[in-house]
Amino acid sequence: MKTIGQGLVNNGNYIGEDLFRISTISTVRLDSFVTSQGLLASSAINELMMGRYAGRGGVTKAIPCFQITPQSVPNVSKEAMLDSVTFEFHFTGKFWGDSVNYEIQEFELWQLKSLPELDYEHNGYFYNTSPVDLDSCIGKVRFIPKRQYINNARFRLKDGAGQIGRVLFDKMRFREDDNIFEVSSSSSAPFLKFLNFFKGVAILPGEHTNCLMSIDAAPDSLYMQFHYREGTANQKLAFKLAQREYQYNQIMTDRAETPFAGLEKQENEATFAKSNNMALTQGLSGYMIKMVLPIVPQYPSYSTIIKAQIEIPVKYESWNPIPPAAKINVYMTDNLNTILSPLQNNSNTAVTGVLEINDQSPELSRYLFDVTEYYQNQAELPMVNEPQKVLLSVPNLTLSYDYMIMQEEARVRFYYANYKQ
Repeated sequence: MKTIGQGLVNNGNYIGEDLFRISTISTVRLDSFVTSQGLLASSAINELMMGRYAGRGGVTKAIPCFQITPQSVPNVSKEAMLDSVTFEFHFTGKFWGDSVNYEIQEFELWQLKSLPELDYEHNGYFYNTSPVDLDSCIGKVRFIPKRQYINNARFRLKDGAGQIGRVLFDKMRFREDDNIFEVSSSSSAPFLKFLNFFKGVAILPGEHTNCLMSIDAAPDSLYMQFHYREGTANQKLAFKLAQREYQYNQIMTDRAETPFAGLEKQENEATFAKSNNMALTQGLSGYMIKMVLPIVPQYPSYSTIIKAQIEIPVKYESWNPIPPAAKINVYMTDNLNTILSPLQNNSNTAVTGVLEINDQSPELSRYLFDVTEYYQNQAELPMVNEPQKVLLSVPNLTLSYDYMIMQEEARVRFYYANYKQ
């Protein structure tokens, strides 16, 4: 204990400080998480992740899977001549990877072998672990990872007899032979026959791709475009993103040769000490940090906690292409590492951690979590014998690759005052 801030309290009250180290720390991993809107959603998921990145937690790969359909029955003359077929995607600006060394990134567009199967018993949800049934690669794109190059990038579909772009174009020209564009009686899937024929697409990272990025999941941003000529007129026709209930992201992390290789189930834990003095929470990979908070100190009568904060030292690395999370969420948990409710302060506001970067000494940067009201509330209860277990997580687990790495033990700092002498 040490004396601090004597002038901050009126009437000569005494202020003290206590520091408790959090020694029970481990890394856990979510078994799975939802990456689709389901059948009952009131709004669609508006972003998808694609790419691959090798980080401290392993190699994370994100594959978006979705469907496209015509907007109306195509009206293409039999004499029309196909020039090319492209697939357009729009970058939303979220990028994780090296954008300095200009390493070319490659992605592949694959046609699905089967239409994804909706699980009606569970509201039609798809998860990060849901399989992607791939048929064949139908196009590729390569770009330098800079916004101006990504914005101009598009897949060019393979050309030639038997390739899917030409097959679809010929079916538009000769609809009477096998009209896959026939409008169905189903109001939820007007182009059901087309869906059953085409199945859908997925975007895979190339073998040496080392970036993750977000793309806009909207009909005007994700579509297949046919470029063709009718007589002397150049024409375009688009098959756009549709049937959003089938849209999802497969997101998998290969944990081999990492301290977290043994995290097969959510109840498994990789302790801080056995993970080379490291704990990790990171988006997309499902990693979260588990801690056991100290029980509220029992101060003498006429004493009160005036401030309490969790402090997590971090080594801020400005050179690292993957940014640390600006904010960390805190959830209560149990022995099975279930995500329960957010840890709350008295005012029913959730406890969160905020990154405080020390510009002069980056190695002294830290996350601060204000838990004053939480511990004040604990102090008002009868004797508390069971310490609170919590999980630390980055926000937006499904749409962010931000992280927090803990390489030193966390601590809780208490400031208290004696209001009677």
